[in-house]
Amino acid sequence: MKKIITVIYTLSFVIGAVSAQSVYDGVKIADKDLNGTARFVGMGGAMGALGGDITTMGTNPAGIGIYRSNDVMTSFSYSASTSAIVTNDYRDANTDELKRIIVDTYDYVGDMKRDYRLVTPWKYNVSLGYTVGTSLALGAEYEYEDYSTMKFKYSSNDGGGDMEFENAEVKNCLKGEHTFRIGAEYKVIPEFAFRLGYNYSSAVFRDEAVKYIPSNSLITDTDFSNKRSQSNYTLGIGYRGKMFYADLAYQLSTYKENFYPFYNEFELTQGEWTMVTPPATKVTNTRSQVLLTVGMRF
Repeated sequence: MKKIITVIYTLSFVIGAVSAQSVYDGVKIADKDLNGTARFVGMGGAMGALGGDITTMGTNPAGIGIYRSNDVMTSFSYSASTSAIVTNDYRDANTDELKRIIVDTYDYVGDMKRDYRLVTPWKYNVSLGYTVGTSLALGAEYEYEDYSTMKFKYSSNDGGGDMEFENAEVKNCLKGEHTFRIGAEYKVIPEFAFRLGYNYSSAVFRDEAVKYIPSNSLITDTDFSNKRSQSNYTLGIGYRGKMFYADLAYQLSTYKENFYPFYNEFELTQGEWTMVTPPATKVTNTRSQVLLTVGMRF
């Protein structure tokens, strides 16, 4: 029986151009839904040290060295984009006729976009892989990102300096995020495998986080949600033939959030400014996802 333990420590630092404008838009990079191949999802994403899967390149690029053949693969998933259709009935002042205006928000995306640079936080990752013979593989990972260090900068066309108001909001609203992943793969026979996984991410928003819109903002939406911790439960099966292989995974994601219909405002009371916080609606979100990956070795 051969056992292998591998520990990996990685850092990542990314600068990108985006078209958001607030902390609540920029923090979307903290989304911890598992994406990748069905094998990666089936093991809860805990494959950084085990490698042998193209998805692990985001955590451990050296894991690609586990490959012993050339592969061609594809994964099938579905996502839907939505837009808001605004309908307004009004009476023409000149003709006294009742008319209707229909506006699709997609028509105005280009006019409402503001480019700037977002410097994402450092990512610290420790991965552990453990194998027992050729039948059992275990993986575990810990990851930390301090989102309070995220930086907003103006685009080069606007001088490229720091966006002081947005950066102050980042420090006031965001905190470090802890992520834990565990997964297991067991081969009943060399051709068939079963997988289980679990993924947990702590909250990114502080308890006192609020959405404040400055007077010169392009933002028109007032609602916001403070997402709490998220858990992803996964399972999967896999088949490995001499040339063809296929993986099927199921993921159940659940998290809670505090939803606010409008942003916080300040009121002058007895000579002092006080913050008015709207009541929060407690929301529990669940999502199921099925992912299929098929491939061929040559």
